[in-house]
Amino acid sequence: MFQDFLGPSLWTGNHLEDQLTDQVVKNGFSTKQQVLNESFSAKPTLLPHFKNTNGLQALGFLFTSVLQQKQNARRMQLPSTFKPPPRVTLTDTKREAWLRDLACHQVPLRRLSRTIPHGIRGKALLDQCIAKKIPISRALWLAKCVGANEIRASKRKGVAGVVTVSSELKWVKEWTATLETFIEDNVESCAAPGANLPYAYVPSMHTC
Repeated sequence: MFQDFLGPSLWTGNHLEDQLTDQVVKNGFSTKQQVLNESFSAKPTLLPHFKNTNGLQALGFLFTSVLQQKQNARRMQLPSTFKPPPRVTLTDTKREAWLRDLACHQVPLRRLSRTIPHGIRGKALLDQCIAKKIPISRALWLAKCVGANEIRASKRKGVAGVVTVSSELKWVKEWTATLETFIEDNVESCAAPGANLPYAYVPSMHTC
């Protein structure tokens, strides 16, 4: 009866955590090696720099250099093969279907990158991204494709190099102003009583 109360068999392990010593009972068992000194710490190296007048500047330069090296290591070394997809004029039904496919993460971008609908730019592009609940990464891809086509079209119109650069800067300023106005309008609408919060994309809750 006592055996039934304890269970089918008793634990007879002989691991290090099963050996009850004074140290294990007082401090618990841990597989992490305890460092008794700070020989592996950066404190002895960094502390003199904090006391120096130019130490913070030197440390800041060191940390930014490390972050720059880390960023460069994560970049692709191969040249970019990105080409802006051509724009085609679609009917309203086909354009809505294309935007719904863009909002669906199960539809690969390789299939959508063959052509993009003509006429989606500026504020209309931002409104469609929110209305169709397009994921942020895919919305950025669409904005980059549209922007690349707009800049390429502006370069075709220019004759001299100065005209090309000025037209590109003009487009960048217009897009930035449109984006700022769009964000300000949405923030103000959120502050209004009874307003619905803007859409936030959650991959696990999104269905196509």
